[in-house]
Amino acid sequence: MSLLVRKIARGKWPDECICPLEQLRADAISDLRTSGDTLSVWKIDNINDMDTAVLALSASSKTEKIENISVVWMDEEDLKNKKINLDCSQKGDTVVIDLQDKHVNLVRLNYSFLGIVASLIMQKLKQDNFRRFTKSQVEKLLVQAYKANRIPQEACSEKLFQTLQELSKNK
Repeated sequence: MSLLVRKIARGKWPDECICPLEQLRADAISDLRTSGDTLSVWKIDNINDMDTAVLALSASSKTEKIENISVVWMDEEDLKNKKINLDCSQKGDTVVIDLQDKHVNLVRLNYSFLGIVASLIMQKLKQDNFRRFTKSQVEKLLVQAYKANRIPQEACSEKLFQTLQELSKNK
């Protein structure tokens, strides 16, 4: 069973499970920023592939600095069972070119479906399907990908590429 990974701002989500969902703070919902009624996630085969999702999430083409990252993961089947539509046709915005096809959009979202996604995230946080990666952990993943020639210069912001060059000399 595949997992779908979403980057979140953990501080926006409450520590306790919110029931009813109407009590969930707007800050948590705003963490589920959509564009064109879609929400971006990254697909991995299992929990052992979490570094793959974090690598994809940590460096979009607009990324200029490396930061901590927090992720939550959901079972793909849970979303499908809730009638959330998935679309794998759009490549993801990551500088790690070989991971662009791991991108999935949750599509045709509306108020109700976004609430379902928020509810699933709350359940997964309660089940500890959450992990925080420190800046140094993210740096290590990016440097490994850079040294393996998985990050072409033309895909990166100039600032990120310079950072990766400097870090690769030190690690």
